[in-house]
Amino acid sequence: MELLGEDLELNNSHVIVWITDKQKGLIDSIRELFPHSEHWFYLKHFFNNFKASHKGLMLKNLLWGATKSTTKQGFTQFMESLRIESETAYQWLVTKRAAVEKWHHQIGPKVMKFVERIMKDSSICNPEYSGNYVYQVKENGGEQFMVNIEQKECACNKW
Repeated sequence: MELLGEDLELNNSHVIVWITDKQKGLIDSIRELFPHSEHWFYLKHFFNNFKASHKGLMLKNLLWGATKSTTKQGFTQFMESLRIESETAYQWLVTKRAAVEKWHHQIGPKVMKFVERIMKDSSICNPEYSGNYVYQVKENGGEQFMVNIEQKECACNKW
């Protein structure tokens, strides 16, 4: 991980998002080497939802094979095998894909609604840089809060 960070010149690690499959050593390494980065476990969450109604080692292996495919042809082969093994599991995945394709943004509608609310709430805020990742944020109503970006702390206790 250190070499990867050096090769990619990751000096400002809080702009990096890591998506992993919850490998313990990897999680610890990322947390230690890139303390300000985000770390997501999307596929594991997705798989847990999948296996709740589509059980079996074969389906598990086919889904993981499709997700790990590095070519469209490989992905298509795994998906076709999954369809042959279980039409309902295949249709569940196709339905998820169709729902994602209807999104108007790169994030889902629930997350987008949350982001829009935060944007609206923060539109009354005026940040002033104080140094060392610290900002003094003044609201139009007169309240002021200290925000430490590095430590992800705000005196308003919303963070």
